[in-house]
Amino acid sequence: MKKLISIITLTFILTGISYSQFSFSVKPGLNLNSANIGYRSEKGVFYGGLQFINVTYKNDDDKLKLHVYMPYIGYKSFIIEKENIKSSISATLFKPMIFGKEIIDGTEEDYYREELKDIGIWGGEFAFGTEYFLSENFSLGGEFGLRLAIYVDDHDSGTYTYKESLYLNMTYVSGSLN
Repeated sequence: MKKLISIITLTFILTGISYSQFSFSVKPGLNLNSANIGYRSEKGVFYGGLQFINVTYKNDDDKLKLHVYMPYIGYKSFIIEKENIKSSISATLFKPMIFGKEIIDGTEEDYYREELKDIGIWGGEFAFGTEYFLSENFSLGGEFGLRLAIYVDDHDSGTYTYKESLYLNMTYVSGSLN
């Protein structure tokens, strides 16, 4: 936790606080939509946010609930500037946290909740885009990127051990109001 606080503090210092302002962005996209808050300087934007996915499945007396909270942080760097247009590249790190419960014949199954606690997924996003600044504090943007998610787990049942992994890559396109 101390490292994270130190990194955040250094980022604010290194982005040039004297030329910075608060930033808010909304991105409707083709797969996952998002909204984030950040701190913008002349060179880029340090941002963070939280996405949430909720799934409920019902079948007679059975019910399955799944909640995914996905906090993320990232940095967008403006690399080319021409008048009111700025091109950028960005990198984002996210950590999905999964919670849920399974109810079979009216009874909650404890093993399901425990299995979800053991799932460790990390992900990232790399993108490039362009923003057109209508004013100093408002822009319209477009972005193309690649999302990556990695799940790796070692299982040990006492009688046998095996490794399980899943790698998910997906491109996305989004427009944004900044």
